[in-house]
Amino acid sequence: MKFQQIAGKSSYIGREGIEFYPQELMVFHLSNLPGTKTCTALENMQNKKSKYKVPQCTVLLETSMLRPMVKGRDIMPFHVECGEYIVPFPYDKSNPRVPMTMDQLMVKAPRLSEYYRENKKNNYKYSNYYRGEKWKRKKNHNLLKMK
Repeated sequence: MKFQQIAGKSSYIGREGIEFYPQELMVFHLSNLPGTKTCTALENMQNKKSKYKVPQCTVLLETSMLRPMVKGRDIMPFHVECGEYIVPFPYDKSNPRVPMTMDQLMVKAPRLSEYYRENKKNNYKYSNYYRGEKWKRKKNHNLLKMK
Protein backbone atom coordinates (compact mmCIF):
# COMPACT_ATOMS: atom_id res chain seq x y z
CA MET A 1 0.00 0.00 0.00
CA LYS A 2 1.34 3.43 -0.88
CA PHE A 3 1.92 6.03 1.83
CA GLN A 4 -0.38 8.61 0.16
CA GLN A 5 -3.27 6.17 0.28
CA ILE A 6 -2.81 5.85 4.03
CA ALA A 7 -1.95 9.46 4.88
CA GLY A 8 -4.21 11.27 2.43
CA LYS A 9 -3.32 14.55 0.78
CA SER A 10 -2.14 17.63 2.64
CA SER A 11 -2.49 21.11 1.20
CA TYR A 12 0.53 22.28 3.23
CA ILE A 13 3.66 23.04 1.25
CA GLY A 14 6.66 22.52 3.50
CA ARG A 15 9.33 25.17 3.75
CA GLU A 16 12.98 24.56 4.46
CA GLY A 17 14.42 26.44 7.40
CA ILE A 18 16.44 29.53 6.62
CA GLU A 19 18.78 31.77 8.49
CA PHE A 20 18.55 35.50 8.10
CA TYR A 21 19.65 38.46 10.13
CA PRO A 22 18.39 40.27 12.09
CA GLN A 23 15.65 37.88 13.15
CA GLU A 24 14.39 40.50 15.59
CA LEU A 25 12.72 42.26 12.65
CA MET A 26 10.72 39.25 11.48
CA VAL A 27 10.00 37.02 14.49
CA PHE A 28 7.36 38.07 17.02
CA HIS A 29 5.43 36.93 20.04
CA LEU A 30 2.00 38.08 21.22
CA SER A 31 1.89 41.42 22.98
CA ASN A 32 -0.17 42.11 26.08
CA LEU A 33 -1.78 45.03 24.22
CA PRO A 34 -5.17 44.51 22.60
CA GLY A 35 -5.51 43.92 18.88
CA THR A 36 -8.36 44.87 16.56
CA LYS A 37 -10.84 42.79 14.56
CA THR A 38 -8.32 42.33 11.75
CA CYS A 39 -4.94 42.97 13.41
CA THR A 40 -2.89 41.34 16.16
CA ALA A 41 -0.60 43.23 18.55
CA LEU A 42 2.91 41.74 18.46
CA GLU A 43 6.31 42.42 20.02
CA ASN A 44 9.47 41.60 18.15
CA MET A 45 11.63 38.88 19.72
CA GLN A 46 14.82 39.76 21.51
CA ASN A 47 17.85 37.46 21.47
CA LYS A 48 20.62 38.12 23.97
CA LYS A 49 23.13 36.42 21.66
CA SER A 50 22.10 38.45 18.62
CA LYS A 51 24.97 39.97 16.68
CA TYR A 52 22.79 42.86 15.51
CA LYS A 53 20.61 44.52 18.11
CA VAL A 54 17.17 45.73 17.10
CA PRO A 55 15.16 47.74 19.64
CA GLN A 56 12.07 46.07 21.01
CA CYS A 57 8.86 47.40 19.50
CA THR A 58 5.16 46.63 19.45
CA VAL A 59 3.33 46.53 16.12
CA LEU A 60 -0.19 45.85 14.89
CA LEU A 61 -0.08 43.52 11.88
CA GLU A 62 -2.84 41.90 9.84
CA THR A 63 -3.83 38.60 11.46
CA SER A 64 -4.50 37.02 8.05
CA MET A 65 -0.77 37.28 7.23
CA LEU A 66 0.51 35.70 10.46
CA ARG A 67 1.45 32.07 11.08
CA PRO A 68 3.02 30.24 14.01
CA MET A 69 6.73 29.55 13.57
CA VAL A 70 7.25 25.80 13.64
CA LYS A 71 10.70 24.47 14.48
CA GLY A 72 11.84 20.89 14.00
CA ARG A 73 11.63 20.18 17.71
CA ASP A 74 7.93 21.20 17.62
CA ILE A 75 7.02 18.35 15.26
CA MET A 76 5.86 15.10 16.83
CA PRO A 77 4.41 12.04 15.13
CA PHE A 78 0.91 13.07 13.96
CA HIS A 79 1.09 16.33 15.93
CA VAL A 80 2.62 19.80 15.80
CA GLU A 81 3.20 21.79 18.98
CA CYS A 82 2.97 25.49 18.15
CA GLY A 83 5.74 27.47 19.79
CA GLU A 84 5.60 30.96 21.18
CA TYR A 85 6.80 32.72 18.03
CA ILE A 86 4.76 34.17 15.19
CA VAL A 87 6.02 35.19 11.75
CA PRO A 88 4.52 37.17 8.87
CA PHE A 89 3.76 34.86 5.97
CA PRO A 90 2.88 37.06 2.97
CA TYR A 91 1.76 34.35 0.54
CA ASP A 92 -1.49 34.09 -1.38
CA LYS A 93 -3.33 30.75 -1.53
CA SER A 94 -3.52 31.04 -5.31
CA ASN A 95 0.30 30.95 -5.56
CA PRO A 96 1.71 29.53 -2.30
CA ARG A 97 5.26 29.13 -3.63
CA VAL A 98 5.93 32.80 -4.34
CA PRO A 99 5.63 35.66 -1.82
CA MET A 100 3.32 38.51 -2.66
CA THR A 101 4.80 41.55 -4.33
CA MET A 102 4.88 44.76 -2.33
CA ASP A 103 2.07 46.13 -4.52
CA GLN A 104 -0.13 43.12 -3.69
CA LEU A 105 0.82 43.36 -0.04
CA MET A 106 -0.10 47.06 0.09
CA VAL A 107 -3.65 46.09 -0.90
CA LYS A 108 -4.07 42.94 1.21
CA ALA A 109 -2.00 43.90 4.27
CA PRO A 110 -1.11 47.62 4.34
CA ARG A 111 0.27 47.51 7.91
CA LEU A 112 2.65 44.63 7.12
CA SER A 113 3.66 46.37 3.90
CA GLU A 114 4.46 49.55 5.82
CA TYR A 115 6.40 47.59 8.46
CA TYR A 116 8.54 46.05 5.70
CA ARG A 117 9.11 49.45 4.09
CA GLU A 118 10.07 51.11 7.39
CA ASN A 119 12.58 48.40 8.19
CA LYS A 120 13.95 47.80 4.70
CA LYS A 121 16.94 50.08 5.25
CA ASN A 122 17.89 48.37 8.48
CA ASN A 123 17.52 44.91 7.05
CA TYR A 124 19.68 45.61 4.03
CA LYS A 125 22.26 47.33 6.20
CA TYR A 126 22.59 44.24 8.38
CA SER A 127 22.36 41.80 5.49
CA ASN A 128 25.28 43.51 3.71
CA TYR A 129 27.55 41.89 6.32
CA TYR A 130 27.16 38.62 4.40
CA ARG A 131 28.04 40.06 1.01
CA GLY A 132 31.56 40.22 -0.30
CA GLU A 133 34.22 37.99 1.26
CA LYS A 134 32.16 36.78 4.20
CA TRP A 135 29.25 35.95 1.88
CA LYS A 136 31.44 33.50 -0.07
CA ARG A 137 32.11 31.50 3.10
CA LYS A 138 28.47 31.61 4.19
CA LYS A 139 26.82 30.99 0.85
CA ASN A 140 24.44 28.42 2.31
CA HIS A 141 22.77 31.11 4.43
CA ASN A 142 19.72 32.58 2.79
CA LEU A 143 19.00 36.22 3.40
CA LEU A 144 15.63 37.81 3.71
CA LYS A 145 14.94 39.70 0.51
CA MET A 146 12.31 42.39 0.37
CA LYS A 147 11.49 43.86 -3.04
